[in-house]
Amino acid sequence: MFDKVVIAVAASPGKSPNLDLETRMELVKRSVRRYPTWKSSVFPPY
Repeated sequence: MFDKVVIAVAASPGKSPNLDLETRMELVKRSVRRYPTWKSSVFPPY
């Protein structure tokens, strides 16, 4: 259906999320690693 899927993880510096950015990125990476055309990215990039 799609050649590539990008999942953006929000940096949200003004909020206090339950999980830090690195942990959220790791969870997403683990979840999508079986799909070679899917990738994760921090939004906005910094």
